[in-house]
Amino acid sequence: HFLVVMVSDSFKNMSRLRRQKWVYQVVDVEIKAGIHAFSQRLFTVEEWKKQSGITASPPCLGTKSKASD
Repeated sequence: HFLVVMVSDSFKNMSRLRRQKWVYQVVDVEIKAGIHAFSQRLFTVEEWKKQSGITASPPCLGTKSKASD
């Protein structure tokens, strides 16, 4: 699981969806390599100052590892 919290004024004038798409483009190779749980919280500096807290990444419901025979 990965929970990424980014605070940057580069996000100014970007919708939340556009911010997420931009970050997904940056980490595309890593996600395709097998990351199955990637959460992101993206804020401008001003938004971050108003933030009361970040929730934890949700528990994994993904694949279970199998013991080898």
